[in-house]
Amino acid sequence: DGTVMSRCEEELSKAQDEGYVKKDLDPHVITADVCSIVKGCIFDWCLTDGKSELKENIRRILNAYFRYCICL
Repeated sequence: DGTVMSRCEEELSKAQDEGYVKKDLDPHVITADVCSIVKGCIFDWCLTDGKSELKENIRRILNAYFRYCICL
């Protein structure tokens, strides 16, 4: 409790209850996926000595992932 991951999971659960997130998805799994995506982008940024576009890469990949998660 009280962690960023916990808060994210709570907010995703609320969004799911309100019909914004697909019902068949687990908010905990989505939260873990988001953390993995961000850590992967940071790792790539480190491997390129800060030359990759960290913010843009995170935004692009998370936008694609969230399009999969939302109810349209």
